[in-house]
Amino acid sequence: LLPRRLPGASDPPPARRGRSRLPVAVAPPPSARMVKVLTYNIHCGIGNDGAYDLARIAGVLRRSGCDIACLQEVEVNLETRKLRKWSHEHNDNQAELLAKASGLGYFSFAGPLRAYTGEYRRECFENPFDEVLIRDTEGKTGYGNAILTRYPIRESRALVFEQMETPRSEEYIFMDREEQPRGARAILVDIGAELDEDKKSAANKVESSPPPQCCTASQASKPKEAAIKTPSTLLWIVNAHLSHKLSSTEQRNQSRQLEDWIDALVSEYMQQGEKPGYILCGDLNAPSFAPLSSYSTFMGDGRWTDTWKEKGTTCNQATFPSSCCGSACGIKVDHILMLDRKEAAKVQCKAVRVLGAEVDASDHLAVLADLEVSP
Repeated sequence: LLPRRLPGASDPPPARRGRSRLPVAVAPPPSARMVKVLTYNIHCGIGNDGAYDLARIAGVLRRSGCDIACLQEVEVNLETRKLRKWSHEHNDNQAELLAKASGLGYFSFAGPLRAYTGEYRRECFENPFDEVLIRDTEGKTGYGNAILTRYPIRESRALVFEQMETPRSEEYIFMDREEQPRGARAILVDIGAELDEDKKSAANKVESSPPPQCCTASQASKPKEAAIKTPSTLLWIVNAHLSHKLSSTEQRNQSRQLEDWIDALVSEYMQQGEKPGYILCGDLNAPSFAPLSSYSTFMGDGRWTDTWKEKGTTCNQATFPSSCCGSACGIKVDHILMLDRKEAAKVQCKAVRVLGAEVDASDHLAVLADLEVSP
């Protein structure tokens, strides 16, 4: 019989009872890609102090390290105008300026509200505080949603919600007495594409030429100039700003229109044999606990997953108003949702947080999510 070998220095130490093994980090699949997505209602660049300062908005975007930024309440004025009663007079293309200042080289903008403040003679019975805008028939003013991205934009789409009632006037928009023009912007990017070294610096620059129409301004740089090597991971990003009337028929109607629009997009790409991922970002003007709201409409059929439900916290989740103790007080109306369907690429949330320290730039706080997309 061979002698039993005694424990030596080269042997592993014996396991201790009552102590579990340390968790092993699981690397993402080789084909999976990580992307940082941010949603932010920038309040037209107006901070809590009432000052118009796009540099503060750009600072929030830079410090976040986001790859894609979905912005709401963005203004584009091709001549000096004041768009909303609480905004400032300017002739800025905010989408283009923020794309430059933030280092995100591509942008796409859609402004369903084309109007501006001006002279309006009120009747004696009308509320003097009602907001009345003059319709812009020249295409020089737009108010809506912009998407900024590091990746070349392969395609962009715009949706303008159909209104349930006929507008009161062909000349004016009565913002407090009728349904406001709202919509969504969507872009398709390849987050797996790599740029040639000699093209990376060029891709991060935005041309200064103004868009032809404020309602449908596309990215300033064309994707074909970015020298994409190999498309690998397609992702649709949808950016929307829904009705401010919480749990109203108007809000639910817009939600259903947006759902149908995205469903049509999924079907279209499925017929083409492609399987992108789908992300819905924006100001839904509804917290997660509100019944009969835009949020409950999206979450009701089980096809959408809320990043905050996956990886968020029970505290410090408020995004509005930012002046109320940051993210510790208020409600969360800004959301990032992931489509969970067999016809779409798998999107998983690895981390999500509210940028609670950025309280001065806007009346909302930004939400940032780290997402993994597996084609």
